[in-house]
Amino acid sequence: MALFFFAVIALNPPLLSVFSTDGTLFGLPVLYIYLFTAWAAFVVLMALNAEGRRRPKSALRQGPEQDRE
Repeated sequence: MALFFFAVIALNPPLLSVFSTDGTLFGLPVLYIYLFTAWAAFVVLMALNAEGRRRPKSALRQGPEQDRE
């Protein structure tokens, strides 16, 4: 949920107006670079979050619970 709210805030017009300038970086408008970088970061973070949930629970459990088995 935190990642979703972070994405909503990061892609909201008040924050986007900060990057809406006439400047360019590597010949591309700064707004486009911000949008695609933020979007790619959210995709990577979502993939890492989903990958963490796929691990089997036995791999996540370590410590006293394994001593009983």
